[in-house]
Amino acid sequence: MKKLAYFAVLFIVAAFLFTSCEKTTKPEDTPNVVKETTIILSDAVSGQCQDGGWGVIILPSVPVTQALIIGNIIVSKPTTQFPNGFLRRVTQVNVNQQNVSVTTVSAALTQALQSGYVGFNHVLNPSKLKSTQAAIPGVKLTEGARGNFQFEIDTVLYDADGNAGTTNDQVVFSGTADLDITLKGYIQIQNNQLKQMRFTADQTFQVNAAVSNSVSFFNVNQEVTIFSQSFQPFIVFFGVFPVVLTPVLDVKINLAGNATATLNIGYQYTNSCSAGMLYKNQQWTPVQAITESATSNITDPLAFNVSYKASLKPEMSVMLYGIVGPSISVGAFGEMIVNPAVQNWWQLWAGFFGQAGINITVIDNLFTRLGPWELFNTRFLVKQAANPIQGYLVGQVKDAILNQGLEGVSVKVYLNNTLKANGTTNSSGEFSILVNSGSDYRVLFEKTGYHSVNYYNVTIQGSQNTVLQTIMQIDASYTGTGVVNGYVYNALNGNIVPAVTLKFRAGMNTQSGSVIQTTETGSDGAYTISTLTTGHYTVEANKAEFVTTFFSIYCIGGQTLNGQNGVITPILDASEIRVVLTWGSSPSDLDSHLTGPNPAGGRFHVYYGDDDFYYGDIVYASLDYDDTSSFGPETITIYNQTGGLYRYSVHDYSNRYSTTSYALSNSNATVRVYFGSNLVQTFYVPSNTIGTLWTVFELYDNQIIPKNMMTNESSPSGVTKGMVTDGDLLLNLPQKD
Repeated sequence: MKKLAYFAVLFIVAAFLFTSCEKTTKPEDTPNVVKETTIILSDAVSGQCQDGGWGVIILPSVPVTQALIIGNIIVSKPTTQFPNGFLRRVTQVNVNQQNVSVTTVSAALTQALQSGYVGFNHVLNPSKLKSTQAAIPGVKLTEGARGNFQFEIDTVLYDADGNAGTTNDQVVFSGTADLDITLKGYIQIQNNQLKQMRFTADQTFQVNAAVSNSVSFFNVNQEVTIFSQSFQPFIVFFGVFPVVLTPVLDVKINLAGNATATLNIGYQYTNSCSAGMLYKNQQWTPVQAITESATSNITDPLAFNVSYKASLKPEMSVMLYGIVGPSISVGAFGEMIVNPAVQNWWQLWAGFFGQAGINITVIDNLFTRLGPWELFNTRFLVKQAANPIQGYLVGQVKDAILNQGLEGVSVKVYLNNTLKANGTTNSSGEFSILVNSGSDYRVLFEKTGYHSVNYYNVTIQGSQNTVLQTIMQIDASYTGTGVVNGYVYNALNGNIVPAVTLKFRAGMNTQSGSVIQTTETGSDGAYTISTLTTGHYTVEANKAEFVTTFFSIYCIGGQTLNGQNGVITPILDASEIRVVLTWGSSPSDLDSHLTGPNPAGGRFHVYYGDDDFYYGDIVYASLDYDDTSSFGPETITIYNQTGGLYRYSVHDYSNRYSTTSYALSNSNATVRVYFGSNLVQTFYVPSNTIGTLWTVFELYDNQIIPKNMMTNESSPSGVTKGMVTDGDLLLNLPQKD
């Protein structure tokens, strides 16, 4: 019994020791066992191998090569003929007295090795490159004090005309970038299969960058490779079995985004990261770790409507026997956003992005190419506007009965019921008030002896004028209810629209809240409402298959006011853009003009003399409806938008030869812009201003840039210098019938 217990104890101890040993077995303890079918060529034999092309290798005729058979795996260190070495499987053998010619295909490590482990920790520096020659002029690589890569960069990211000799149409990236790279990892093979693998690039990346543009650009996504070189191969060993690794470094700069003005930005960015992939327990997982910081000394930029990202991206790939295996692409970026309609009107962001992938077939042919895996996608705010940008709120107040400018009206600008700015109308009823950029402002108009007016949902654009609709202020002696009449027209063809539901809310530009009254247009497209009390109202117009639209009216107690019309447009496809012009009774003929990028080069011009722009069989833009007898609507639709700048203008055809006309300014001209099924912006003509051409807005992508410029365009001498308009296109317009 004691003997039995003794043996039981021995068994338990042995089992414990065996289990303990099993647990402490490390991957690097894996024995390196080369398969019997694998032939490691000596340096002497490898040095005489010739590349016969198409997978054919010509070897010297010696006993080891004469013994080759189909299915053998042959491996070589780097040679002059095979600078990355080779790992090949023999598919055909031809032996003669002079040499042995073998036809081969790529092989995997698991076909050559039964088991083994290899680790590596390889610091890269410029001295290990085959060449330090940059891919383009303006880039220089030197070696830093700690053996790291130091790039000096002064290169063109974007050139509008493709002519390097003209520099006023370029976006330039300049600065320095320091890069430290260490390749780390291991490969473990067990039972002819990949057991574990880890591959990472440990990097420290420092960027001191400046990006400047002297040209507007739109929808640009430009990538420039500034450096592309391979390193000298290095060799790691599974015992006596050589694995030849050849790193390759590509450095790219990318510019993506839009800008409508010149801009200079600068930032400093630093990160340390480990990026790569791990195979363990029969699954792949990405490896990522990062610390980062950024600073900038940028001050308020003299620009607007900018959104672009400039990225500097090193890409590291490693070839095994000349075949790309692991690859890691990481990059740092600076992103500038300038939007004059918000309080933090400019922001500088920085961040880091990266991905990894691997062509694993050169290691284990049971796998295919894997990835890419996203490793990083960071973005953080570096700096933003310390003070809000300001813009002018402008407009005119008139006496609703006399239709004359009203002096001494108090104009108060509120945000969340807090007074932010105020002013008073001058002798012509005009006002101009400096207000911080932002949205959701309410403007209150007050004068003793007059009904007050609230104007809602006002957005102030910084560094430019925000024009309000002319306010018709009503004498306080008019009280009670009045009658308001009008029609609703189809913007696409000028026809009346019956059965349109009209909802009335108090105040100008009131697009939500309590509905006071509701009515509907009749079969003739007309509406009449006689239950409104004296004041200003916003009408919401709705009908199935039409875009919901808003327009302002006013009611005077005891009076009947006619001609307070509305316009609605059929719903567009999501990608289509429609611009609708309406105005009052005078002048009789205002014209819409649209210019834009011609895919064939140059610019197109759509107006009454050329009402469709086709490219091939596709219509890109059309003047859908031309009105010549007051009120409008006059409508242009962009059916297919291309990358580039569009400009929309209104020309006073009736007074085109005048250089002193106020008619366009006093026409109550209104321009509504629709994107798909949404009314996105409304413009009102600047009041009490001389001019026969109103340059309303510019458009690129889906970004609208208000212009609101009034100029005379009847002759070249009347063009206002320094302002961007399409006036030169209006100098020799054809006469209308």
